[in-house]
Amino acid sequence: MKKLLFLLGPTILIGCQSNNSSKNNQHTSQATKKELPFGLHLAVEDLGEHTYNLNTLLRLDSGIYVISPYSKDDVYGPFTLSVNDSSHLSFIDSLIELPSSVPEFDSILEAPVRFIKQGTRFQQKMQITKPTIDFETTGSIWMVPEPSCLPYEMEFTLIYKNGQLNLVTKELEMVLGK
Repeated sequence: MKKLLFLLGPTILIGCQSNNSSKNNQHTSQATKKELPFGLHLAVEDLGEHTYNLNTLLRLDSGIYVISPYSKDDVYGPFTLSVNDSSHLSFIDSLIELPSSVPEFDSILEAPVRFIKQGTRFQQKMQITKPTIDFETTGSIWMVPEPSCLPYEMEFTLIYKNGQLNLVTKELEMVLGK
C-alpha cells in the first residue's frame, strides 16, 4: 500500500489545486488530532446472521472537501475504504454514501467531479464467510482533504473471535511526510 502511495503521490500532488497558501499547508502538515479540519469515526454494526455494516462518519469543517469514491476522475485521489484480502470476510453490495455526492464541473480537470462538501456517512455491508473460524484482517481509509492537498490514512483491524466482530482503529496519519 505504501509503495502504491509513493508512486501515486506525484500524480495526486499534480491534481491538487495550486492556489493553496503556504500558511494553510503549514497548518495542515503540523496539525494535531484536535486541529484537523475533518474527523473520521468508524464503527461496526451487527446486523445478525454473521452480517455487519462497517460505518464511517466523515465530518468536514467549512471549506474542506474530499472526492467521492464514486467520482470518475483519477487525479485528485478519492475517499477509499479497503480491507485486505481475507478468505473469511466478503463485501456485500456497493459502498453506500449518504448523502450522495452530486457531480459538479471542475475547471481544473475540465470534467465532472463528485465533491463531498458536508458531513457524510459511508456504509459497507460485510458477510463473515466462515463463522466458525476466528480471524483478524486489516484495512484502511484513505483520502485527500482539499484544499490542503495532503493525503491521510486511518488503518484499522477487524477481529472476529467467538462469533463477534470487533473493530480496532489506529490514529489518523498524514501519508506524505511521515
